[in-house]
Amino acid sequence: MSARALRSLLVLSVLAVGSTAFAQGADEEAFKTLFRDGIEEFKRGNVEEAYQKLEQALRIKVDDRLVLYMRDEAQAAVLQRMLMAGGKIRETALRILELAKGKAEDYKRDHDEREKLVLALDSNDFTQVTEADLKLQACGTWACDNLVAHLGDAKSETLRTNVIVCLTRMRDEATLAVNEALSSSDKLTKQNACVVLGNMGDIRGLGELRRVAEDGSEDAEVKAAATRAIDRIMAAHPEEQALVGKVAKETYVILAERWYRSHPSVMHYMFGNYVVWRWSPSANALVGREVPPFAMNEELAEEACHDAIQLDNAYEAAWALLCCVSMAQFEEANVAKEDAEHQFSMGWISAEDKDRLMKEIETIHQAEFLGQMVGTNALYAGLAKSLADDSAEVSVLICHAIKNTGKWEELTGIGAPLAEALMNADKRVRYAAAMTIAALRPKQSFTNWEAVVTNLADAAAEQAVRVVLIIEGDDNTRHQMAEVFRSIGCYVTEAPDAKRGIMKAKEFPNADLIVCDGTILQTVVFSVNILGKNQAETSVLDSLQQDLRTKRIPVILTAGDAAELDKWKAIFKDEVKGYLVKSETAAAVKSTVDPIFADEPTLSRSKRRAEQSALAANETLSRITIQDTIFTNYASAVPSCIQALDGRIDPIRIAACAALGALGDASANDALSKLLSDGTTPVEVRIAAALGLARIFQQSGASPGEDHVKALVAGITDADVNLNRATSKAIGAAKLSAEQRAQIFAAERLHQMK
Repeated sequence: MSARALRSLLVLSVLAVGSTAFAQGADEEAFKTLFRDGIEEFKRGNVEEAYQKLEQALRIKVDDRLVLYMRDEAQAAVLQRMLMAGGKIRETALRILELAKGKAEDYKRDHDEREKLVLALDSNDFTQVTEADLKLQACGTWACDNLVAHLGDAKSETLRTNVIVCLTRMRDEATLAVNEALSSSDKLTKQNACVVLGNMGDIRGLGELRRVAEDGSEDAEVKAAATRAIDRIMAAHPEEQALVGKVAKETYVILAERWYRSHPSVMHYMFGNYVVWRWSPSANALVGREVPPFAMNEELAEEACHDAIQLDNAYEAAWALLCCVSMAQFEEANVAKEDAEHQFSMGWISAEDKDRLMKEIETIHQAEFLGQMVGTNALYAGLAKSLADDSAEVSVLICHAIKNTGKWEELTGIGAPLAEALMNADKRVRYAAAMTIAALRPKQSFTNWEAVVTNLADAAAEQAVRVVLIIEGDDNTRHQMAEVFRSIGCYVTEAPDAKRGIMKAKEFPNADLIVCDGTILQTVVFSVNILGKNQAETSVLDSLQQDLRTKRIPVILTAGDAAELDKWKAIFKDEVKGYLVKSETAAAVKSTVDPIFADEPTLSRSKRRAEQSALAANETLSRITIQDTIFTNYASAVPSCIQALDGRIDPIRIAACAALGALGDASANDALSKLLSDGTTPVEVRIAAALGLARIFQQSGASPGEDHVKALVAGITDADVNLNRATSKAIGAAKLSAEQRAQIFAAERLHQMK
């Protein structure tokens, strides 16, 4: 049995479980019956039957007395046997144990109560010390505040020793806090922090330890302790060749890179709380700040980049990574805010839920400024990195940032990643790169320059972007399913396992649909396995349902055949939106997903993304001056802009009118005239159509046809004076015959007589 599982069993026996209201009625009875039957099946050796019944029980939503009932009904000995049995039943046991952790909440948040537990470690009474140790570990990372404060306690060797032991047992939940203690002004605190980090063997301690070991002003004994800890950590991780022989600044960037990528060796997602620890020089003490789970990795990556830059101000790798990290932070905060506001408007979450999230992300908005501030060279380097990482949202933001700092001359040099982005597989990246390059107004050719207008044209007519995340363990099956979804017009992202599926879903909650293998959907996710210890959360589906960012994303469960689907239907029932056999045809998949995509929430998300792309592209085209750039194919964007005039929201139609005017192609005159003459169209759109016609007449010199003249008459005789003014510009620029001009003036004079 793992150390963590054993500790969880002990926690069950130590914690006092409160008596709260248990769900009554049919749910309670169904839960108890299924749970009892599952335990009995396991005792009889029927592991598969036990798994089925226990999982059906755990899918019933009941409250905290669930823990008390499960503990009494299952008993520690049975849970231990389930853990030792391995396989799926072991994960079920782990889920039961994880639910028990919440019982520590009563004292987890109370500093004074935690301090009493720490002081209880100053004893030779084994029972007292063991109980205090277990409760502190159950508090998780919040206990570090109190424990680290006693690392340098010179009054009691017993307390100091037991604090070291407790922190060591906490392992990855304590590493980040103990790291900060290396910035203490107290020599003993730093020495013991080195001891704890060496005992833990966690590679996340290497950056701070190497900084201390390299510091020429540091005490010799502290440096020696840091060196010993580094040696112990590296000896515990022979697989970490990338970290061998690195100096502190390089180590910081390697760790920052892994945090940014949510690499499981450093990003331990499955904690009860997410706290960023810092050492306060003024107080010479540890201070913590809780952050949203989705922001934790970027917070840690950002800090590691800053640590590297403090050691070497010119370290380019750190600046480029800081650019990506900052943009990722900003994007995630924006998406979380947008989703929360939408869900609140639909009545899915309470005002308290929304306000809590808004408060959590309010400090993240400055990340956009940080990303912009890194400078042009770092922006290009960051773009190259985000393109290689396939981080579409980050690439988009960096492209837009380059608008404010870049020059077109750079496109054949350091700006080559921007030109490369024009051919990216993700159309959002292609669109952003095209808009940025168009804004830079290049005067000479560069790689992929022909794709600028092509991408702008595609973006200008963008109708929908439906994003599907496929979580499937078999590579061939996953790729085949991805092709099927692409064939019905979906943009597909992929994840090969439960852990990366959760990370992908929560990294940027842009998916309109999650398609997940049934076994993976029910899998308990382990953040990392170090020295035999597993840190567990609830199942993938539970994790998605419990997060504000993912709880409303519909899920389709997949299985290898119909029989397997029936098994999952008995467990999940209507908790998922649909069920599919993995080998289904495109037609069958489409018939399943179309009703889901047609739901208002999903439809509104995809429409919103499409509208943002179309509006930005048309606005970009409206600002171009053809004579100032090398592009000779702007006319190819005209059909897309014309298409954007029909059935789109007014801001898009207004921007499309301006774009057509800038392009100056007479083939748009029919569409613009139709819009101008339609009295049911909002006047702001008709004004834009008139101004578009004015620019086309001015540039093309084309003679208006009969329908165009009728439209001009409709505009100049309308009751709205602003529309009259705009139309007068079109009339003045038009190459009218004397008869046509006289006709228009006659109509206008007759209108004035009314």
